[in-house]
Amino acid sequence: TLSRLAGLSQWLTPAEIDALQRLAIETAPAGAAHGFIHVDFCGENLVRHATRGLVCIDNETLRVGPFGLDLGRTVYRWSLNNEARNAVLEGYARAGGPAELEATSFWTLVAEAWSAHLRTRASFGDIEGPIRALKRRL
Repeated sequence: TLSRLAGLSQWLTPAEIDALQRLAIETAPAGAAHGFIHVDFCGENLVRHATRGLVCIDNETLRVGPFGLDLGRTVYRWSLNNEARNAVLEGYARAGGPAELEATSFWTLVAEAWSAHLRTRASFGDIEGPIRALKRRL
């Protein structure tokens, strides 16, 4: 996905693309634990069930992939202030989530680049959100 940053040249300058690719290389984890990931875990996909408690819905993107991508995408998609974001990450760690927290910055960058790439397709629209997120890293 990060190699697709070059396809965003309509929204990012060559210098910005190079800087983002360097940042990705610098923050990439040495390895990544894999398992079932939701790929769209965010506040909009959580429902409070009367007897089962909090339930995650919208599972059509469920797949096997790096846990860090799910966590990074959650951080990217779920607009939280720093305190709430830290609470989510701490809860993730306390719940026994894989040790992917060290690479959250990398996986969030991957999620932003992936979202921007997908939104270059006409039917997705709103490419400005992920482009703004990518530019905030510079």
